[in-house]
Amino acid sequence: MQYSKKEIEQFLEWERMYLLAPTERGRDYRPSMFVRGKGSYLWDQDGKKYLDFFSQTWNVNIGYGNQKVVESIKRQAEELAYLSPVRTSIVRVKLARKLMSLVPKNLAKCMFYNSGSEAVDTALKISKEYTRKYKFISRWYAYHGATQGSLSATGLPARRSPYEPLLPGFIFVPPPYCFRCKFGLEYPECKIRCVEFIEDTIRFENPEMVAAVIGEPIMGSGGVIVPPPEYWPRLREITKKHGVLLIDDEVITGFGRTGKWFCVERWEVEPDIMTLAKGISSGYTPVSATVVTRDIADFYETEPFMHFHTYQNHPLCLAAALANIEVMEEEELVENAAKVGRHLQDGLKGLEESHPCVGETRGMGLLAAIELVKNKETREPFLEEDLFLIWKKYKPEQLVAEVAVGKAYGKGLILSAFKFANIIRICPPLCIDEEEVDYGVEILDTVLKEIDSEYLE
Repeated sequence: MQYSKKEIEQFLEWERMYLLAPTERGRDYRPSMFVRGKGSYLWDQDGKKYLDFFSQTWNVNIGYGNQKVVESIKRQAEELAYLSPVRTSIVRVKLARKLMSLVPKNLAKCMFYNSGSEAVDTALKISKEYTRKYKFISRWYAYHGATQGSLSATGLPARRSPYEPLLPGFIFVPPPYCFRCKFGLEYPECKIRCVEFIEDTIRFENPEMVAAVIGEPIMGSGGVIVPPPEYWPRLREITKKHGVLLIDDEVITGFGRTGKWFCVERWEVEPDIMTLAKGISSGYTPVSATVVTRDIADFYETEPFMHFHTYQNHPLCLAAALANIEVMEEEELVENAAKVGRHLQDGLKGLEESHPCVGETRGMGLLAAIELVKNKETREPFLEEDLFLIWKKYKPEQLVAEVAVGKAYGKGLILSAFKFANIIRICPPLCIDEEEVDYGVEILDTVLKEIDSEYLE
């Protein structure tokens, strides 16, 4: 449907009148009313074309306008638009069978929800009930969701503080952040102190009280922190040794994002619980999943799981997810993410070498970050290194990554900023090609030249 410019302006006015301000409000670019999308691109009300280098919220994996997914939703709406979560449907069984053919082989059964936060809440509740323990170990900079349980596992104080006290029993440890190691060490001489510290913490907190360790294979929202290759295999050893569950939060990294169906496959790690969302439906409908091992599944054969959501297992949502996975297989998008991802990472390394404001580029597949610094040699940040509680006191122009994202937006490139630490986050659709990546990197190059000129002496 086409709307006139006057009608679009009216819609934007109604947005300001009737909707709470979105979390990203305040950037130095005006809000746009996006009206259509195709592939890796979006168009706004003025017909301006944008390359989406962030997949909106890390989730539009197959790109926009895929008719196979759209038609699957239409067909399901005609056949069966809704069913109580306690009853079963054909599409639910089909999706479960397809999903279980993809996940690590030690995982046996799954359940479906609507968001990543719900999937994580489910994993936490299962861990408590199955182990009869209540402590969880998470990490600084981790993001696991916005509901009370998932937020309790989130290691970003700026997100947590307004809603505390949260659930008890959550302990936080430093992340595998090699660029700014919290132990003051250098890889590989560090002997992966960050993961050994988790074992120390389990011992200190008493293994008989620790239900699970929860972690993102690559920490997405907190700055795309990629761990050393030894980190996750060693973490799996530690958790098994102490009888602690390992929750693998693949909400961002799952469904091909890093060039594998699931990121832990890169390290041949088998978790006890896996949480999934975002790329499972590429945002066409809200879907998430929690997947568990055979032992946990068997536990619930006799123990009822008192966890019920009205729109859980929604047929329309599941139909979109099933079609989405089929599109990924047919178009070989996981393989494309690996191939084009290498091209993206190479392009970003070129920016690191040519711009003094770039301290480090990092990532895996089509998931990446650019960390901006005041001094490349010393890694001195533009502001304080950890802005978790105090970033609001700074003026918008002091948040350099936000400024860079705004400049890119004006040039037709959609990115995201981790404003707490001046990190630009990159996460394009998996259908993107090398030419489109080059176009995005070219815009980034122009933006970073402006940052070099405006912010560095």
